Amino acid sequence: MIDMRRNFVLFFWGIVWLGAVGSSAFAQNYHWPTTASKRLSSSFCEYRPGHFHSAIDIKTWNREGYPVFAIASGRIYRIRVSPFGYGKVLYLKLDDGRMAVYAHLQKFNKALEKAVREQQVRNRRYTIDWYPRNWRVKKGQLLAYTGQTGIGVPHLHFEIRDAQNHPLNPLKFYAKEIEDKVAPVLQELLVLPLTAQSLVNDAHSPQIIPLKKTGKNLYGLKDSLAVYGKIGLALRAFDKADGVYNHLAYYRARLFWDHREVFAVSYDTLDFARTRLADVEIYYPFKTLLHKRFRKLFIEPFNRLPFYYASPGNGYLEVTGGKHHFRLEVEDFFGNSSVLQGTVHTLSPQRPVVEFARKFGDEAFLKLVLPKDIVNLSFAAGADRKHWETVEYFEILENQFTGEGKRRLIIKTDLKDTNNTYLRLTIRPREMEPYSCLIALTDSCPYHPWQLVNAGKRWLLRANGVSCRDDLQLALKVNGRQQVWPMFVSEYGMEAVLPAPETDSDSLRISVTLNQKSVFDTTLVYHVLFPGEKQIFAFFDNRLRLQSVADAVYDTTLFTVRVSDTLPRISGVPILSPLYAFDWYPQILRKGVTIQIRCDSLRPYWHKIGMYGLTPSGALSFFGGRCDSLTRSVQIKTRLLGHYVLAADTTAPLVEILAPKQGATLTRLKEIRFSLLDSLSGIGSDRNIRLFVDSTFVVAEWDPERHIVVGRPHWTLKPGKHVVIATVQDMAGNWTKKSVLFSIVKKR
Repeated sequence: MIDMRRNFVLFFWGIVWLGAVGSSAFAQNYHWPTTASKRLSSSFCEYRPGHFHSAIDIKTWNREGYPVFAIASGRIYRIRVSPFGYGKVLYLKLDDGRMAVYAHLQKFNKALEKAVREQQVRNRRYTIDWYPRNWRVKKGQLLAYTGQTGIGVPHLHFEIRDAQNHPLNPLKFYAKEIEDKVAPVLQELLVLPLTAQSLVNDAHSPQIIPLKKTGKNLYGLKDSLAVYGKIGLALRAFDKADGVYNHLAYYRARLFWDHREVFAVSYDTLDFARTRLADVEIYYPFKTLLHKRFRKLFIEPFNRLPFYYASPGNGYLEVTGGKHHFRLEVEDFFGNSSVLQGTVHTLSPQRPVVEFARKFGDEAFLKLVLPKDIVNLSFAAGADRKHWETVEYFEILENQFTGEGKRRLIIKTDLKDTNNTYLRLTIRPREMEPYSCLIALTDSCPYHPWQLVNAGKRWLLRANGVSCRDDLQLALKVNGRQQVWPMFVSEYGMEAVLPAPETDSDSLRISVTLNQKSVFDTTLVYHVLFPGEKQIFAFFDNRLRLQSVADAVYDTTLFTVRVSDTLPRISGVPILSPLYAFDWYPQILRKGVTIQIRCDSLRPYWHKIGMYGLTPSGALSFFGGRCDSLTRSVQIKTRLLGHYVLAADTTAPLVEILAPKQGATLTRLKEIRFSLLDSLSGIGSDRNIRLFVDSTFVVAEWDPERHIVVGRPHWTLKPGKHVVIATVQDMAGNWTKKSVLFSIVKKR
């Protein structure tokens, strides 16, 4: 029975893996959806902020108006029109049970366009969500024309969904339609330490390793990689195709560690209920801080995406000794493959301790405590920590084992020059990568600057400079008790991983001394969001509050909060609170948190007050909220801990009617066009735009990206004088009304 179950599992995964190749199991004789091109500008499951791309984007060469066809017979299930997102979108329910989705359309065919306009006039609104009854179409029938409504430049967003409304990779049905003989391009490897004890190239923080080409579609590591403890890998890469410059997402990746597959991913299908995990699949902090997207090659416990295949360890790698080899295979949908191969050396977590270091003329005397298992050590001397001379002579005066796997050495070494005040010690442990650290031969403290770094769910204390000093001590005061805390030293300086937080608000007293003299002393006050806990925080005499639900965060998240000195000074905008700055190592929040700020003043703007974020350029970005006159506060829900302030938008939208011109004489009014701009709270919804000719409602088609509104009268105007009236209101309630007079005359 056990063997039968095992064989069934192997057979099942084999079928799934073959399906990922685009086999005949998905073969359908579907019509290509447009005449625009058979080139892609975006691929399936590319990253988008907060979601995955559920389609392929077909290039329309920055033009609109290409025909769009039914890929198979079926019925029109839904038509949605909106200024945002998909813009004008058509859902076609195919007779085989799948759904085809066409988005960002310019317009529909004549019959559909007429029916859509009737819906808009009936609802007195541009936005509609309409489910036609029994509107049948045949394979190859004209449905619409390509456009750029909603978000983005002109293109056709094209999806195929299964009967459960899950998007499928459309290339499975068009494997022979696309020309692609170009392999993915591998850019950088990110190595992530996953525990407080993990090290990557002498650091507790993530390290980017640049890649180099070693052959056709072959890559290697440009720099050496030494690791200790549990790590995860992430890759920055893109795919290309024949005839286009666009960067696409790769289709499949497989990671082998010491010749064993430990991770496999293939982007075949998507679940809309889990699409927000797009920000979990990438290493989100570097996307925010460096604008680089690395896709993780390991699966965290809260990652429930449907892309992965069962692999030992889910991609987590444990490095505690020897050398390891890895191989990463990256493919596009058409089988073009690139391969990264590399070696990972084991880094020793035990570092030397310098109990004594002094120079006498051109000689130095050292007392060192070193790991026992060392096969070689060497020295170099220098005056400025930049230029080094190899020390050819040194003498071990005493060698004693101290227990706990360590030995104490007393060494006399030549300095070459009396001006040399630094030594660089290089050590090669058995089955470990060699490493170096620097030794100062003076009493001065060369460490600068000291930095406290938020690493997401732990704090790091860092200093650049000379290390290996036993008389440099770090003391922490935690919960009223003081204790000496270990520091990790290397050639580049020192790092200490501070204790993990235990409460939602805490403080650490941090003191560093050299020769019993203080060189760094501070108290760190911080706060913590814990997964699975509902929490409420109050700051600055309850003027600022933060509240989280139990599943607000995926993992422990540290943050601090302060009143910022960079209060925005924007002409004509009343600022009604301090600027509150949440500082954190950027994470993605699962459900978001509620932020509430109390107003300094309600009059005369209380009904125009909202909460704004401060952008990196210093501009205000509207996050929402209205002032509650009872609590004298504004409240929003957000998935971003940023910089927030209360401000009043007292400026009305800018509206300029471009056509028809004032006093124009026309034989026919084809369209009304006006520009629309509101730079603070924004318009928010097409409900806030009203357009009339005389007293008759006109559907106002708003393009927020191009700041244009177009209206086309759905009736023929009679000869005589007429008036166009456009009224626009922003999210703060400010409104603008513009009108123009024009005349209609008969054709001669």
